[in-house]
Amino acid sequence: MATTNYITANGMLIGEETGGAYRGYGTDALGSVVATYTASGAENSYVYKPYGTVLDKTGSAADPSFLYNGENGYRSTGLANAEYYVRSRVFSSTTALWTTVDPIWPDESAYGYVGGQVVLCSDSSGLQAVGGGAPPPPPPFNCAVTVDPSCNQPPFNFKKGFLEAQFCNACYLLAGSNSNCGIPCMSPKRWQRVSACITSTKCTATPP
Repeated sequence: MATTNYITANGMLIGEETGGAYRGYGTDALGSVVATYTASGAENSYVYKPYGTVLDKTGSAADPSFLYNGENGYRSTGLANAEYYVRSRVFSSTTALWTTVDPIWPDESAYGYVGGQVVLCSDSSGLQAVGGGAPPPPPPFNCAVTVDPSCNQPPFNFKKGFLEAQFCNACYLLAGSNSNCGIPCMSPKRWQRVSACITSTKCTATPP
């Protein structure tokens, strides 16, 4: 059986290659695969319900393993009530819930998915909702963040570079943003836990 290799650009899935044949993914703003195509042209197209169940499909080719939020790494499992594997957890598009408890419950809903903001948010780590699709442009600041190495908060997609590039926490605070520091899709409760791991910041304005 031929091996399938998956192609990414800037951390986002854009297609696959099997036996030398390329198959591309067309995605929507959230990151769901809405079309597949080959060198011969368009292949399949997909329409989804809000929580990821396929509502309509055109085309007769086999489905890729990555459909709803596929660009963000949601892999179809083929299982009932556990349709998508999302790294740390499994998501059910049938029940619109995670199948296991959020690690910071009871501060967050035990099984709730992206706070119900399914049009705007995805959760490619299974631990932290973010804005769907491609990463947002950086804010107009350069940020350096120091993270407490002994921080005992529950796991997040929690890397120093991720904090600096996407959260840029103190800079958002300086800009007078809201209680979750302008981070799309992050609840104030979860932001409190993330910010507790940050010991210092240094921010400078980026030249226009």
